[in-house]
Amino acid sequence: MLIVAPPFGDNLRSHWTLNKTASKLAEAGIDVLRVDLSACGNAPGDLGEVTCKTWIADCQEALQELSDLSGSTRVITFGVRFSAALMLAALDGAGSRAETIAWDPVWDGKQYLEELRAIKFGPQSEGVLAGHAVSADLISSFADFAIEPGDDENTLVIATTESFPGTNVSQVNLDCEWALADLKMIYGHDIVSTTVEWCGRP
Repeated sequence: MLIVAPPFGDNLRSHWTLNKTASKLAEAGIDVLRVDLSACGNAPGDLGEVTCKTWIADCQEALQELSDLSGSTRVITFGVRFSAALMLAALDGAGSRAETIAWDPVWDGKQYLEELRAIKFGPQSEGVLAGHAVSADLISSFADFAIEPGDDENTLVIATTESFPGTNVSQVNLDCEWALADLKMIYGHDIVSTTVEWCGRP
């Protein structure tokens, strides 16, 4: 499984849940690669120099690395919020097929940009999103980004904050106020169990 952490504050808030998911999958004998996007989390880089295209390339590189390391023909991806959309774009760009798990996905870059602008954290200016200095190119790439999600047996949406249309939607009762600036950690035990159960399918 490839787990792609989301950018900005979503990275910190989902950290515990993603790490716990990776550990439980590894215990079940499933190869796991967990990655941070460039300039996010523990990954090197500068938010003043990345765009959505950079992050899509990160996802494609991670997919290739997971394939090379595991040798498996079955690939499952797990994205959170905007990283779910980036992962889907990476798969489309590479012409790849994979099972996809998306936790509270944001498929539209304009929507994500507006949510980031609404978070009052640190100094407020045109070049700052959720307390982070970013480039005009990154802001522009958010505004230009949108993707249509898949809706089939290979796609699972884990929803906590709103209702999502689709065939496979698992509604989890969990308080995920993503728009808050306090960066409170989310302890998503039900997210972990739902993901492990999905990955255990034949």
